[in-house]
Amino acid sequence: MLKKMAVLSLIVGAAFAALMLTSRNADFAREDFLQMEHSAATVWNVLIDAQNWPLWWPGMERVILDGEMKEGARLDLYLSGIPGGEPARVTMVSPHEELIWERDGILGSLTRTRLRLTEAQDSTTVAIQSHIVGPQAVLARYARRDDFARYHEIVLRSLNLHLERSVARERESVNAR
Repeated sequence: MLKKMAVLSLIVGAAFAALMLTSRNADFAREDFLQMEHSAATVWNVLIDAQNWPLWWPGMERVILDGEMKEGARLDLYLSGIPGGEPARVTMVSPHEELIWERDGILGSLTRTRLRLTEAQDSTTVAIQSHIVGPQAVLARYARRDDFARYHEIVLRSLNLHLERSVARERESVNAR
């Protein structure tokens, strides 16, 4: 029995080593978008208010932004059911257009979240992209593609609902004066 366990451990270890060696540069990306009847400035103001993401971002329990939303800022994200890890780093801030942050994933992977705004005449298309490089990308590619799409849809719809409610509250406030 001990011999069988040793052989099984050796096989599992070799498989894990092969996964690590062959998937170091594996890549997975999923982007989804939703058109919203709000200006890019209105959407942007909600996106850079990281401490209030838990009000509309499903699964986001708490966010701590070190300073203001700018490149290099530390972003501590606390997600439901996911143990706290290394903080994310904001890597791109292009006002009213794009916000990107990166954090370490599992097994030496890198995860990147990108929010991109494209304004049209009376609306803004909001895109969310999850991008993973490394061994975690292999897992995401084969087991989680549909999960990413569903989650992106929920996040985008929740953002839109939050914006609609905010606009309605502002109108009520103005009408009450």
